[in-house]
Amino acid sequence: MATKLRETLNTIDRALSDPEISEDLWDILSGLRGPDTAQFSLKLATTSVLRYHAFPRTFKQMEGMYTGAVAVMDDEGSLQFRRSMANAADGYHFSHHAYKAFRALGLAWDELNKPTDEVEAV
Repeated sequence: MATKLRETLNTIDRALSDPEISEDLWDILSGLRGPDTAQFSLKLATTSVLRYHAFPRTFKQMEGMYTGAVAVMDDEGSLQFRRSMANAADGYHFSHHAYKAFRALGLAWDELNKPTDEVEAV
């Protein structure tokens, strides 16, 4: 394994052992992975929005380029899909993580999430 990758995993590992952020971070990581189903609409309405907001610099710089990861701004279709889901906090395992990841990132589950300019300075 490349040294830089191992260092990055070690950083995540340390963060996961921090009780102040571990639960939120795990929900975000689970939400970034996406559901283990072929439900593209679910992935588009949750995972792609989480990716866009969790890594705004990456997806703004790579707009229009294929990265292998779907990441898009929130839109009315995704919002309506989330609203149509049964109580996400009590339902399907992935939806529970996605719902909590939205909250951890300061996103609204039942409102349209606008792009933010909160990009870490390099």
